[in-house]
Amino acid sequence: MHFSFEMFPPQSHQQHIEFMSMFEDIDFMKPNFISIGQSPIENIYRDAFIFDVKQKFNLNICPHLTCVSMSKDKLVELVKKYWEKDIHYILALRGDFPKDHALSNDHFIYTKDFIKVLKNIAPFEIIVAGYPEKHPEIATIEEDILHLKQKIDAGATAIITQFFFDNDAFLKYRDQVEKAGIHVPLIPGIISMTNIEKIKKLSERCNVDMPIWLIEKFQTINPVKYIEEFLLKQCDVLLKEGVKGLHFYTLNDPSLSIKICKELGIRG
Repeated sequence: MHFSFEMFPPQSHQQHIEFMSMFEDIDFMKPNFISIGQSPIENIYRDAFIFDVKQKFNLNICPHLTCVSMSKDKLVELVKKYWEKDIHYILALRGDFPKDHALSNDHFIYTKDFIKVLKNIAPFEIIVAGYPEKHPEIATIEEDILHLKQKIDAGATAIITQFFFDNDAFLKYRDQVEKAGIHVPLIPGIISMTNIEKIKKLSERCNVDMPIWLIEKFQTINPVKYIEEFLLKQCDVLLKEGVKGLHFYTLNDPSLSIKICKELGIRG
């Protein structure tokens, strides 16, 4: 069964050193891969961190690459370097359009076009994003799934979803995706954090429905314990529903994700 964790890159050399200790615990779990997020601003430490982790641990690394973040030539150059460094997974995303300047023909505008180029460079495992409650910029879930199918048809090999709190929303989305003729692995994303305020802000930003009853529960006398119980039950129900794996958004604290995996008996 697939399981994976998401981390974001360090913002300094000191943080780089601190993060490496986390990967000892992650390495023990033997996940399918670790996805390394992309900062909203240029991060000079990211690739050094990615290559360092790859060299020191027996882990598959899956860098996030947003196709509007740099020119086509720079993206191709970086991707070729990844392949040479034995990094064979890519999470291909569009990213937010830059506000300070217009994109030109030197940039990929659509993720599907970026994926086609990736597949021509090397046989990468290409992951794309899915949105059980639809992408905030798309009008309908049907249109959103149409865009998703275009990315799969271009060569993407798996889907990791945005996090969600309602398992029924994910299961309905799974049915819709299959009905659209998409048959690659669909991996549910799990938000694995215990800071209620951060969870609420992320949910608002990502168009994720956070039920009132859940907010009220999170504000009880022992919210951390309740969040752990909620996530454990959420994952257990999804596994019993036959999901193909779990992807944990750790927000740079993998301890809860690791704890959940141990409770469920998941280890690579």
